[in-house]
Amino acid sequence: MENVFVTKSDSIIFIDMDNELVQLLNNEIQKRNLSNRDAAKAIGISHPTLGVILSGEQPSYDSCLKISKFLRMPLVNVLSLAGLLPKIPETTAREEQIIYMFHQLSEYQQQEIINYIDFILSK
Repeated sequence: MENVFVTKSDSIIFIDMDNELVQLLNNEIQKRNLSNRDAAKAIGISHPTLGVILSGEQPSYDSCLKISKFLRMPLVNVLSLAGLLPKIPETTAREEQIIYMFHQLSEYQQQEIINYIDFILSK
C-alpha cells in the first residue's frame, strides 16, 4: 500500500495511491498544475471534500458527477471506480471513454477522428 502526502497547497493532504479514482484525480491535478484548493474549485467541490476523497473515502454521487466532468470521463466509469456501481471491465470502460469523448467534439472534429481511424485501419 503506497500512500503520499501532498503539500502543494497550504494544507497537507493524505493521498491513497492504491485507489484508482484517487490516482486519476491526482494525475489530472498534477497535469493541470493545480493546487488542491484550485482543483477543488475547478471540480466544484470544497477543499475539505477533495481531501477526504483523495484520502480514499468514497465520494458521493454528486461529487462523482462533478469529478466525471473534471476528468472528462463518463459518469458510469467514475461511479464504478468510486465503488458506487459494480466494476466495469477495462475494455468496456475504455469504449465508454472513447464514446464520451467523441460526443464532446464538434461534427467537424468527429469526422476528422473517423477519417483518421479509417486511415489507420486501411494500412
